[in-house]
Amino acid sequence: MPPELADGHLDLVTLMFNYHDLGHLGVDRDSFPIKELAAVGFELQVEANFLRNSNDPRDHNTPDPPQPKDKFVLKFVKP
Repeated sequence: MPPELADGHLDLVTLMFNYHDLGHLGVDRDSFPIKELAAVGFELQVEANFLRNSNDPRDHNTPDPPQPKDKFVLKFVKP
């Protein structure tokens, strides 16, 4: 995160439908978001599973046949 953003200047950050774009970082995608945000001081407040699709293989962009993507909803707070 750029230093000018890390000093408490933001009250809200929303990341929607593009977390997968961070895949080039070479990290464990099954546990990365929670561990990464906890490491910088955020606490997981709520996790919702209403967008989950366990049939999505998550190993390529466009499954054949096309199907809904496996998605997750996480709400973090910074105490």
